[in-house]
Amino acid sequence: MKDKIRKEVLDARLKLTPEQRRVKSAEIEAKLFGLPEYRVASVVMFYASFRSEVETHHMIRRALVEGKRVVLPKVKGRELALFEIKSFDKDVLPGVWGIPEPEEGVRVEIKDIGLIVVPGAAFDEQGNRIGYGAGFYDKLLPYYKGRTVALAFELQIVSDAPADQHDIPMQRIVTEKRVIDISRQ
Repeated sequence: MKDKIRKEVLDARLKLTPEQRRVKSAEIEAKLFGLPEYRVASVVMFYASFRSEVETHHMIRRALVEGKRVVLPKVKGRELALFEIKSFDKDVLPGVWGIPEPEEGVRVEIKDIGLIVVPGAAFDEQGNRIGYGAGFYDKLLPYYKGRTVALAFELQIVSDAPADQHDIPMQRIVTEKRVIDISRQ
């Protein structure tokens, strides 16, 4: 079931034009940067967008300009290592599968992160997330006690994203149309 939903949503997301993706990503950025948990977080972990994902490169640059400490994940074997970056343009290179990743640098402990911005293939309004199938965030999030915000295009919101017992629901999901606040449901 997860594989079917993942494929359908990713196929639909691939149909967005670059201009549609850019405009929708800018709307998502405005909502994210207005959230209280973003404003108070001094350390924010982003993902570096790839292919048809909500575009985060501008968000990362903006967060750095605003004085946030920015952390990006790097694939190390079967897990994610977390590294602080000082410059997106100087510290980030194509990594595993061509996904932008930080060069090795200052490693950050998950407990020091105030907000994690999470990618995914599909989400439901209860905060359940279908990732890309590798389980990297499924392994990382159980160790995290802070706030999570997923970024998604509205077309990635489905009626039911099947969750396994180990899955950690998102606390908020930001789309170009709305902020879904799961922590208040």
